[in-house]
Amino acid sequence: MQFGKREKQCLKTLRGKTREVADFLLTHETEAIASFEEFCDALADSLNIRFVAFACLGSHRGKEEIRLDLAETNFFQRFSKKAQELLRGIAERGCEAYLTVFLADREPCRTWGWRSTTPEEISYYCREMAEEYRHRIPLNWAVKLWSEVESRANATAFRDALQWAKAHAHPLVIQGETEHIGLFPDILLRREAREHALIQVASYALEGKMLEEMNPHFILLQTEFPARRKDRMYQPLRRHKLPIVHPFDLRRG
Repeated sequence: MQFGKREKQCLKTLRGKTREVADFLLTHETEAIASFEEFCDALADSLNIRFVAFACLGSHRGKEEIRLDLAETNFFQRFSKKAQELLRGIAERGCEAYLTVFLADREPCRTWGWRSTTPEEISYYCREMAEEYRHRIPLNWAVKLWSEVESRANATAFRDALQWAKAHAHPLVIQGETEHIGLFPDILLRREAREHALIQVASYALEGKMLEEMNPHFILLQTEFPARRKDRMYQPLRRHKLPIVHPFDLRRG
């Protein structure tokens, strides 16, 4: 990652252990850290570095059925070992880091448009999966349902985010998301691709906003591609930018 004057100034604000952690994370960065100043701010408390990630649910091809195993979500299937390596490396440098993985349980019904099940059923299955997997979750990790976070928002929060997306989202972002769903043949999409894209853009924007309300110093581990577009989608409804790191190989094999 190439540093400009501003990034170098931000790094100078970190001392000792937190600077070591910043350098360690930078050695694992595959893109460019989003919101570098906020990234440095989030590392300032060496005993309370908070990471978050989203886990998209696996589904059976051609069916409105999720895979009932946490190990078959994208995060735990592809990225959990690397995440353990990161938190272990941070601990070895004398800092304390935590990771919360949010299961995207709103996505099947809201975004994909599934009709033969309900949001409550999806959330129930996700809760059961998390409980069954509990003994395998590493120390300092937590698995939570995103619907439980979103339930704290006002009743019109998603509708407001969707209205924002329809009125203000950049056309290239909408077009990119419209085309992107075609890369996932296992997902049974019950919506038109553009409608799906608008809902997706609104969902990301709301997620970014609510993460800030929960903790303004969260650092997101990006698990989706293309990273730059996905990074931007979390930002528009926030007061301050969400710092995002990219330690994972997001290429689809």
